[in-house]
Amino acid sequence: MHQKNNPKHKVDIAKLKQAVSLLDFNFIRQYFHNHNVVDIAQDVIEWEEIDVATLFRLLSTKKSADLFTHLPPIYQKKLVHIFTSKDIEKLLGDIYSDDIVDILEDLPANLTKKILTLTKKDDREIINKLLNYSEDSTGSIMSVDMIQLKKTDTVSKAVKKIKNAANDIEITHYFYVVDKKHRLIGYIKSEDLIIAKNDTVISKIMRRDIISVNSYDDKEVAANAFKAYDVSVMPVINREKCLIGMITSDDIIDVLEEEATEDIHKMAGINPIDKTYTQMTTLDIFKSRFFWLLFLMLSATLSQATLDFFQGWTNHLTHVAATGAIVSTGITATLVAIVPDLSGASGNAGSQSSTMVIRALATHDVVKKDYRKVFLKELKAGFFIGMALFVANFVRLVIYYTVRNNGLSDLDVWISLSGSIALWLVILLAKLVGGMLPLLATAVNLDPAVMAAPLLTTLVDALSILMFFLITIGILMAAGQI
Repeated sequence: MHQKNNPKHKVDIAKLKQAVSLLDFNFIRQYFHNHNVVDIAQDVIEWEEIDVATLFRLLSTKKSADLFTHLPPIYQKKLVHIFTSKDIEKLLGDIYSDDIVDILEDLPANLTKKILTLTKKDDREIINKLLNYSEDSTGSIMSVDMIQLKKTDTVSKAVKKIKNAANDIEITHYFYVVDKKHRLIGYIKSEDLIIAKNDTVISKIMRRDIISVNSYDDKEVAANAFKAYDVSVMPVINREKCLIGMITSDDIIDVLEEEATEDIHKMAGINPIDKTYTQMTTLDIFKSRFFWLLFLMLSATLSQATLDFFQGWTNHLTHVAATGAIVSTGITATLVAIVPDLSGASGNAGSQSSTMVIRALATHDVVKKDYRKVFLKELKAGFFIGMALFVANFVRLVIYYTVRNNGLSDLDVWISLSGSIALWLVILLAKLVGGMLPLLATAVNLDPAVMAAPLLTTLVDALSILMFFLITIGILMAAGQI
């Protein structure tokens, strides 16, 4: 485990930096032997780029390629700027094609061209093919550095193939078997090769319960397949069922992180952006956040208009009350003071439901046809949660008005009761809206995460204010208080 704040670790990394300045090959080689390359990558990003470039020149081809792939994209870009053509050629020799594609996607056009020019012709054709896949497709993250076994191979021949290609392929627990037309027909595990006799034909020991994904499938399809079948690697086929690549668990971890980040951004009303927080400029932040804040501000006009309408209505009713007392200001102020509590509770209730349903949709625990199941579940939850909050809120308001007014009037009791009933029904409504909106979005092929914050906030705010005033004024009129 990486211990960046450990004093001994700080001494060790300082020694590594000194070894680089002294060109001490032996110390550097021993250091990489004793430390994980991921931890080293986290340390060297704090160095000057020129020192890191010197380190790369002192490493073996494999070690330098491994270290480079674990550096952040923004740091890779800085290094490519100062690397010589010889440095880049050294790196490219041992970086897998899918990792090269990941690097190129984050580089400006001039650096991409520089790298592709120095790539071997065969590798360049593969990389260009991968770059042409849609960013959201499985093909964009697959690796083509793999070996294909034939069903007519013997175990000894298969092992020899794997050994000869070991330096050029990604070694995994699974090896895939194809027919004469390169169509995927099965797979074999590494332990099967170890246990079987050398003259055994692959077709006799291969497993046929093959699970694969298509290169044009969405990356989320592959991620869900990994989860469902609990595998560490999965083959990728084309429309003709031919084996063209594979996806490993480290690729899927990146996909899951990207998808989770995107959903979190959307649920917070932020337009997703393909940069980390530290990489974003002030302009990037402005563009990602301004639109939804503007939308919410403008949509708040609906809530404001509702509030203004009922405030005017309350004024009118109390002015013409039989008692003739001008109590409009007091009642209106009392009712308006409850609105923020009501809006906050209903907004949170709706967010809870939408978050749960969106997550259930993402994990396929819920599908879009489950609207009846979701509706009934949220209806029951909203009813009982609303009932519990009704009791708590009634007690809260009674105590509050008693303390504020040094006593409790009939009007205070009726406002406490009507406000709590309104809260109960508003919570119920918010739960239903929050649960059903993501399903509605899915039904019309929209991202359900988009429905979570902006639209939910707008609808629930306006509806909660409308219901609160209708219920409260209705009860107060029936009780003869206005």
